[in-house]
Amino acid sequence: MNYKVKLAVSVLSAVIALNVSSVAFAAFSDVSPKASYADEVNHLASLGIINGNENGEFKPNDMITREQFARLIIAAADEDYKADIYKKTTVFPDISSSRWSSGFVNAAVKLGYMKGMLDGKFHPTEGVTYSQVCTVLVKMLGYTDSDLSGTWPQSYLVKAKEIGLSDGVNFTSNDQMPRWAVAVMLDNLLDSSLKSNPAKKFSETIDSYAQYIVLATSETSSSVSEGEVLTDKGTFIIGDASIKLELGNKYRLNVDDNTIYGVYSNMSDSLNLSIDSISSTTITYKDATGTHSMILPSAPTYYYKGVQQKYDAIPGLLEKCSSIVFNKNASGTGYEYAVISDPIYSKPEVVGKSNKTNEGVGKIKFESRIEITKSGTIITVPEIEQDDVIYEVTDIWGGNKYILDVENSVDGELTDILPNKVSPKKISVDGVSYELGEYMDLSKINSQGVMKVKDSVTVLLGYDGKVVDMYSSDEEDNSDYAIVLNNYKEKSTSVENYGTEYTYVKLLHTDNTTKTYRLADDGDDNNDLTYTAKLVKYKEVNKETADEFPVVELQKLDYLNSKEYEIDTNKKTIDSHYFADNIKIFNIVNEVYGTDCNIYLMDPSKLPDGIVFPGKIKYLNMVGPFEDINVMLVDNILDEDEYLGVVTKKESSYSRSSEVVYTNTILIGDKEYTTNYNSDDVYEGCVVEVEMRDGKIMGINSTRQPLLKTFTFDAVDSTRVKIGGKIYNLKSNASIYFLDYDGNYEKKGTDEIDVTHKYDKISVYFDDSLKYGGEVEIIVIED
Repeated sequence: MNYKVKLAVSVLSAVIALNVSSVAFAAFSDVSPKASYADEVNHLASLGIINGNENGEFKPNDMITREQFARLIIAAADEDYKADIYKKTTVFPDISSSRWSSGFVNAAVKLGYMKGMLDGKFHPTEGVTYSQVCTVLVKMLGYTDSDLSGTWPQSYLVKAKEIGLSDGVNFTSNDQMPRWAVAVMLDNLLDSSLKSNPAKKFSETIDSYAQYIVLATSETSSSVSEGEVLTDKGTFIIGDASIKLELGNKYRLNVDDNTIYGVYSNMSDSLNLSIDSISSTTITYKDATGTHSMILPSAPTYYYKGVQQKYDAIPGLLEKCSSIVFNKNASGTGYEYAVISDPIYSKPEVVGKSNKTNEGVGKIKFESRIEITKSGTIITVPEIEQDDVIYEVTDIWGGNKYILDVENSVDGELTDILPNKVSPKKISVDGVSYELGEYMDLSKINSQGVMKVKDSVTVLLGYDGKVVDMYSSDEEDNSDYAIVLNNYKEKSTSVENYGTEYTYVKLLHTDNTTKTYRLADDGDDNNDLTYTAKLVKYKEVNKETADEFPVVELQKLDYLNSKEYEIDTNKKTIDSHYFADNIKIFNIVNEVYGTDCNIYLMDPSKLPDGIVFPGKIKYLNMVGPFEDINVMLVDNILDEDEYLGVVTKKESSYSRSSEVVYTNTILIGDKEYTTNYNSDDVYEGCVVEVEMRDGKIMGINSTRQPLLKTFTFDAVDSTRVKIGGKIYNLKSNASIYFLDYDGNYEKKGTDEIDVTHKYDKISVYFDDSLKYGGEVEIIVIED
């Protein structure tokens, strides 16, 4: 591995750190774009050879010292690692081994670029002179004293001018050099020819300055990851988000360890074409000036998806909105190479129940006079049909736009999910395999999905033949769904099976009737009591008899992953899915083992509008071509029979079996309740969420922490409180408790809160997260 790392160089500070937070170039506040040296300074900054001070200034007219110049030439030569090797040693008596510049000076001397003065010292803080700069840069190109005519320094000044090192500057031998002038001469160095090989530039001897052709980016190809770029020399990571590389352009880049740290220059002289049509090797294209045609030149090297292509294959790679970047050759008489990119397809939109209008489909808009094509024919908006897949297609520059309508669906039985339901990649319909596309909603078929093997499905395919979407083709009948209200074991009283223990279930059906069944089994005691409060599909296998319940088989259903959903009761939608006309919603208020659970079928109009807390919606069954929802399971979505209360007392005693029994006294509203339900988290003074039924506590769900703690109120009325400049709504049954020093709680009204008083502590408890519209349910004021 090449362990040389290009370091950003501060030529402005007295002490220059070796580690650098960023090598990305940012314009200097004191370098005008119109300055004669602006391009050169910016080039060096983009390479990380120089950077500004902490104020973003370059200080162009400050003089550079000899030690700072040593640091610059080591950076320009990409020899920073040698400075690291030679640091903490000393060659000159006026540079201590601990001085920041010791490694750079030592490296510059060992490489033959610089040397000490006649007195044996280096004089690190003296300004570097024009003759010294010329001498060093000429030596860096491979010249020695024997290669030059005349005496020093004139011999080096003449050579520097002859080879272009002094272009853009005008100084005499002993003039001290300002920073801008050194930047100009260093930039000239990078473009100067070597003595040993005049055809090769200095920058070309350094790997980090090599030339790279950009063949694909993450914006032009799905095979290139975000933050990477494909070039003719391999795939590289872009080390800084501010670096922007355009397809088809040729750059000199600062590359180290497969990471691009900077851009030296764009070497391109390119022609960008957007294909409109193709006929053999003649193309019609659009550019900034209009529509034109040309015969594809045969001389350039053509690249497509990072691979060189034969000329004869090029027409077959092109289609409407393909992009071609031609780069001119050195003489400007033709093209050196061309890079081809496929059209850019937007995220697909599936034409569904209500998302198509005259203005567009979903997020794809039908702009004035935009062309819509389907099966190779131009169509109008009314000809776009349900289940069509719509794309907005452009070239890589966002131009030459049209709408593509793909009509390609497959109906059949879902015969396989590959490689598995946990991470599906393909599906099989009637034995034919189809790859899942980038935008396919995997939650429909993965381990939490509602579609299973052997289901009848309709599969919608995109422009690339991959699956964009799919839905169940089954009928919307939901009569085989039910929820288990109770689940228990009991010995049969029938004559035939007298004394045999069976498992029984009490089901709530979609027609709002309840009925008790015996679970089908073969006498192996496999049936258990885990069905309580579970949504199931049932199948009656034996009819009811005079002395026995009917027998059923049950299928447990996989629930959804816990996530947010948005309900709109006015539109009758959950996210983008509509309610079926016969939708059935089972609402689990609470689960009680040993007796019937509190579960009922609720009216869809009673659902809460807006974002629903994750976990509240446990199951959705979507059917038909519109994927309407016909069965839904929710977990106490209206927070019924759930209350917050304050634990005012916690006592313990021993049972007859010497087990510790806890009795908790909980204040809810202005009434105290006792319960033996307990948790290690329950303690006197804590607030708990409990489930109530028929005036009794059925269980303690959890302890709650206050979402707000404060000492004062900004304002209070009968429906709101204002704390810390924010307003919070009070629930209609909100309780305000005052706690005295003896630990007694007294419920009071909002009119007894003194907004001018600073209390010992105010704890505010909400019925739900503020994100989901939580309201204040309990306020405990300690004073």
